[in-house]
Amino acid sequence: MGHIEATLSTDDLLRSLGLEDDTDGKTYQIFRDFEQTVKETFNPSEIGGVISAMHIMAQAHIGQRRKDGSLYIFHPVEVARDVIALCAYPDKGAVIAALFHDVVEDQSEAYVRLTGRQLDQQRPTQAQALEAIGDDFGDDVAQLVTALTNPNFGQILASEGIDKDHPEFSRRMKELYAQHVASIIEDPRVCIIKFADFSRNCCAFPKLKNSEMKREIGAKYRPVVDIFRARINDKSKPLNTCQQSDMLLELGEIAELIDKYFANLE
Repeated sequence: MGHIEATLSTDDLLRSLGLEDDTDGKTYQIFRDFEQTVKETFNPSEIGGVISAMHIMAQAHIGQRRKDGSLYIFHPVEVARDVIALCAYPDKGAVIAALFHDVVEDQSEAYVRLTGRQLDQQRPTQAQALEAIGDDFGDDVAQLVTALTNPNFGQILASEGIDKDHPEFSRRMKELYAQHVASIIEDPRVCIIKFADFSRNCCAFPKLKNSEMKREIGAKYRPVVDIFRARINDKSKPLNTCQQSDMLLELGEIAELIDKYFANLE
């Protein structure tokens, strides 16, 4: 496993990316708070790896925005912070994987280049990014990120003869997503990370302005609530958390939010 060190302070890194701290300090504070939590949670020998992962993530995703228009780079930090809070025992690999949970899917080329590697045009970029993550942060992290990376659902449907104009396209896309989530969260560590990601994504649901997008996302997320409920209640595969009750309560609130939204459309 390689070793990547952060060469700048987090504030200096954000400044170098063109991010100015806003008047009430919230922009930088999200990163400062996370960094402080990392220092309070992990051994000194582990802290550098998590901070380095956060820096690479910020550089890779800096040009990206979420569906509600907000900067994307805050999302992985929030997910990683939630993973720390959920875990009964510190899990550095899970926290780094949370920071990288969308890097391979959305910014695989950026990861390869940011870590000083030459991109091989003859090989799939995602495979190169996953190999690089394994070299830099360990196979353990690479395996978690692999599970968290969505397959190309459109490509899967194309192989079934279903394109975007097909009447079954939307339904099958949601079905494939739900099946994927159900499969990957069998792994207890992936379950914690995916729950944190799902929860944060659902927090953004009320802010969505596009009504068609909101309907699609609501219909996509609602079945996944029940998938998470069943997994959390499965005592045969315990999770590294003491917060199952809180997780189930949050899922109930998400279900109520989405159900109420669809009821108001009728």
